Amino acid sequence: MICSPSTGNNPRIHMRSVLLQNHEARRLKRPDVGASDRASWSTRSMSKTDRGTEEPTECPSCNRSFKSAQGMRSHHAQVHGESLIEPDGPECPTCGDVLPSEAGLKRHHKLVHDESLVNKPSGPECPTCGRDDFENARGMKCHHKMAHGESIAGIQTECSWCGDDVRVLPENHRKADRHFCKNTDCREKWHRSRTGEESASWEGGKETFTCANCGSDVTRYPSSVEGQNVFCDPGCYTDWKSTQMGGPDHFNWKGGYEPYYGENWLEQRRKALDRDGHTCQSCGHAPGDDDRDLDVHHVRPVRTFAEPEDANALENLVSLCRSCHSTWEGVPVRPELAD
Repeated sequence: MICSPSTGNNPRIHMRSVLLQNHEARRLKRPDVGASDRASWSTRSMSKTDRGTEEPTECPSCNRSFKSAQGMRSHHAQVHGESLIEPDGPECPTCGDVLPSEAGLKRHHKLVHDESLVNKPSGPECPTCGRDDFENARGMKCHHKMAHGESIAGIQTECSWCGDDVRVLPENHRKADRHFCKNTDCREKWHRSRTGEESASWEGGKETFTCANCGSDVTRYPSSVEGQNVFCDPGCYTDWKSTQMGGPDHFNWKGGYEPYYGENWLEQRRKALDRDGHTCQSCGHAPGDDDRDLDVHHVRPVRTFAEPEDANALENLVSLCRSCHSTWEGVPVRPELAD
């Protein structure tokens, strides 16, 4: 082990010396500085004022000495009530004081002289109080509404019922021809008074039409019968529908269906009706001379024959009413009329 000359050969004394040096270095917050450099480090850590690099300054009023000019100026402003700093700003037009900035000048003039230096806007004038320091017409209208309790916004017109002055927005004035007072029943009164020809929905009143079934005169409003047939009552409509809404006259008619029964079908059909006495061979119903409700039924369907004419033999034909025809359709048995 190598020991320092000051400590001799005793390692314990050497260790103690090292610990003391480290302790002093930590105290000085400089770990790399030993005890021998303590004096030089203390000198470097001194401020400029402590080393005397700045000359002392005297107060011009009381001749008191200060270490810095800043301290002397602070002392003079606080003790003698006068600032030694030459102001470099705008000057007050009323008292001549110099202010540090434009904002300070405006604030000083408003607080000290009770007058604002801010340029007043050249806006519209209030028609009631004459105030004219508004930036625009909207501000003046808001002021009039809040200060005087009356709105002057919009276009002035008259109420269509009572004639009082009413203000409406320009877009509403263009859209509507009639205007009414707010928070009143003028609008309702006006509508109740408009009846007959004065009503807004007047279309000329009732007109006379002809019943499509019986031909009698019927009075109706044109809007209720436009493009439609007119009837006296539901009974006339039912009768008309039963005669006109069938076959080609039906609104859903698409041409119908006419199966081909051969060239001799009409002749054989007439013979079958004459043979059966124009009477249904199932229920005995006899409709009349027109045979409107009678059909001629094929006992054996036409589709089962090679030729349609063969299916029209009188032995294969029978007269039936429409109700019985639907019952016997598809039944390969000839119905017999009960005695």
